[in-house]
Amino acid sequence: MKKFLQGLLISMLALTVLFGFDFKGVQAASLEAENEATETLLKGTLRFEVDENKTAKLKEADFGDEKEQIKRADQKAAKLKHDYLIHSNPGAVSEDGKRVDLYSEKQKNNNKIKGKVPGYVEIQVETLLNPKNHTITNVIRIGKVMGEKPLYINASHDLLASRYYNGKFIKVLNHTKKFSVLEIKPGTSSSKSFKVGASSYYKRDYAATVVWKDSPPIADASKSSPFLANKKPALYPHAKDSHTKQVMGAPADANMKVVPKDKREDRDPNLRKKFKKWYIKKYGEPKWNWDNYEVHHVIPLKYGGSNDMSNLFPLEKKFHQKTVTPWWSAY
Repeated sequence: MKKFLQGLLISMLALTVLFGFDFKGVQAASLEAENEATETLLKGTLRFEVDENKTAKLKEADFGDEKEQIKRADQKAAKLKHDYLIHSNPGAVSEDGKRVDLYSEKQKNNNKIKGKVPGYVEIQVETLLNPKNHTITNVIRIGKVMGEKPLYINASHDLLASRYYNGKFIKVLNHTKKFSVLEIKPGTSSSKSFKVGASSYYKRDYAATVVWKDSPPIADASKSSPFLANKKPALYPHAKDSHTKQVMGAPADANMKVVPKDKREDRDPNLRKKFKKWYIKKYGEPKWNWDNYEVHHVIPLKYGGSNDMSNLFPLEKKFHQKTVTPWWSAY
C-alpha cells in the first residue's frame, strides 16, 4: 500500500510539472459557478428509450431485483470511462507541424428519437469556461423525461488534457453522477470543476447507463474533438476568412516556449504589403476594405513563428485587437 501511494503521488507530481495542472482545484462546483461562466462549449446529448414491446419480450428473462439491476448498470458504466485517450488526426496538421485545423473533425449525434415509446430520457452535458476563477466546469443534466421513468441513471462527464493536439490525453477531471429514481426529472444537474494552470488541449469524454424496471441496462458514450484553451481559460478564437472560407489555424503545441529575441525571426517591415499582393494573386481581390484588416501571425514570432505567407491570416482590426491578441497574452 505504501509503495502504491508513493507511486500515485509521483504520477500526480509528474502531471503537474508537465501540464501545470492544479489537482487541488478539482472540486464540486455550485450553480453559481455555472452562472458566472462566460464561455460555453458545444453541448452534447445522450438519448435513451425503452422498447414499446418491453413487457412482452422480457417476461421470460430474469434481471433480478432493483439492486441487482443497478449493480449491473454500474459495472457497464465503469467500462465506458477512460483514464486516457489517444488522439490522432495527422491530416489536420500543417507540413511544418506547427499549425492545426481545429475544425477538420465533425462530431455526429449518436442516437435519434425513433418515435413514441413507453419511456424516454435525455442526459445533456456541457462544458463551461470561467476566466474569473480560472476553471473549466463539466455539467451533467437531466433533459427530457417522458413516459415511464427509469429506475436509475449512472452518468459521467470527464475532462482529459494534452499538451499536443495529436497525442495522449490524460484524465484531469473525473465527474460521475448517479441519479436515483427521485432525482430523475428535467433540470436536475451535477457540476464539477477543474482549476486550470496552463494552456492545454482538452477532450470531453461522456457516457451514461440507464436502467428501466425489468430491463437490462442501456449504455451510450461519446468523445468530443480536441479544443484549445489558454490559462485564463478562454477558448481559442474562431476566425473565418469570408473570401476564401478558410478557418484560422491554431498552434499544434498548446505550450510553446518563448524564443529569445536574438534567436527569433524579426517582423518584416513590408509584411502587410507583401501579404496583400500575395493574397490577391492567389485568391483574387476580396470585397473587404484592407484598411479595416490587419495581418496576423498564426504562430507568433515570439513562439518561433515565421513571416512565411502560410503562417499569416487576415483579421478584422477590432477582432484582432480585442479578441485574438488578448488570447495570446494569456497563453
